[in-house]
Amino acid sequence: MKTLTFSISLSILVAAIYMFRKAQPWGLDFFRKSFSPGAGGEVLPIEAQEMLAILTETGRKEFSLAADLSGDVYMYQRTVEYLYPYRIISDGKVFFTTKPTSAKDNCREISKASKVYLYECN
Repeated sequence: MKTLTFSISLSILVAAIYMFRKAQPWGLDFFRKSFSPGAGGEVLPIEAQEMLAILTETGRKEFSLAADLSGDVYMYQRTVEYLYPYRIISDGKVFFTTKPTSAKDNCREISKASKVYLYECN
């Protein structure tokens, strides 16, 4: 009886592993990639991805968000999480916006991407 129970259990386990492997194309490479820096960023809003690219390119460590970005709770939370260890500060001289017209007169554009702009004000 024990041999039969063991054989059935082993058969079920082998079948489950086979079905799982066929249904999910996951392997060790998939899990290794999940621990690499920036993993999962492709599912975040394009604005957050572009902000990281601009911050990396310009070497800035802290920035502010204009009202169009900070007013969106979802965007703000995703930005805080994804851009760590970069710091979001209030009323900084360097800020991101999605609307180039929201920049003040004493500001100059440092960098831009398809959805976000980085400005520095005096």
